[in-house]
Parts: sequence; C-alpha cells; structure tokens
Amino acid sequence: MYQFKGTLVVRKIFGKYGEFAIGSIQTPIGEFSVKQAELDEYEQGTYEGRFVISSIRTISGGFGTNKLILESRATLGSIHIDEIDETPVETITEADPITEDDNVDFEQVAASTKSNTDEDLQNLFNAAEIATIEQGEQVVLDPTNDRGMLRQQHNYLKSNRWKFNMQEQAWYLPSL
Repeated sequence: MYQFKGTLVVRKIFGKYGEFAIGSIQTPIGEFSVKQAELDEYEQGTYEGRFVISSIRTISGGFGTNKLILESRATLGSIHIDEIDETPVETITEADPITEDDNVDFEQVAASTKSNTDEDLQNLFNAAEIATIEQGEQVVLDPTNDRGMLRQQHNYLKSNRWKFNMQEQAWYLPSL
C-alpha cells in the first residue's frame, strides 16, 4: 500500500439501477480511475487529500474503431479528505460499475431509491446499525459489503434525510 497526496474527482451518474458515482484520482505517479462502492456516498465534486492506494490494475474497457480501450484502475485503501470543492464537474457517460458484480439483485437496487420503510430498515442493516439509526447517532456503512447492498443502504439513509459527511466518512441526521 502506498499513500499519496492527490486530487479525487467524483462524478455522479444516474443509470439504469439508480444513481452511482465514479471517480478519477490524480497523484504524483499518474491518474487512475476509481470505481469503488464507497464513492456512492460522496457528493459530486473535487476532493484534495491523502489517499492510500492498495492496488492498481489494468481493466479492458472494450473496443472501439481500430482501438482497444484499457483503463488503469486504483483501489483505495483509505481516504483522508483535506479540502472539498463541490463545484460541478464535467458530465460524462459511463457504465454503472454495479453491473460488474454477479451477486447483485438489480431489481432490489433500483427499488431502493424510494426505500424508507421499517421493513427496509430491517432488511438492510444489522441489529447494531439499526439501534444506531433509531437513536439518530452517526452511522458508518461497512465498505466491505457488496456494491448492491451499500447502494441500497445509501439510498435508505438518503431518502430518510440523512446526510453524508465526507471528511468523517459517516452519515448523520441533521437537526430540524
């Protein structure tokens, strides 16, 4: 694992299975795409900070006219945000990374954009997380959950007026 100062640019895209985020990270050693589930919690914008890169791999992005498209993708071990700039970034078209996961129930993910019932709460969170949510305390989602589950949890919290604090990487319920 290597730590670098750099810039993470997060873009929000609304796809077939709901809103998702992708990113690109600029470091002293190069620019890499980032397509981790944790980015779904972040708002679109530019984030300056320190990033631990746990791996870099080349992904085949497909074929074009007389060309092969390759993507250098970084996996971030941790994110430490120093500065946030939520100025809109350019709009791009990108495939939803959730489609790369074979274990995702796409209908459930799409339906979760309006998720806010007690049944949803019970199905999406464990007992400790439910207690924390019911008490209105800060919630940290488990990034080791598959992207489908993390997106459903994100949708549940967002539809119930919870906000994500990027610097603390935790959800909180704003006071009314």
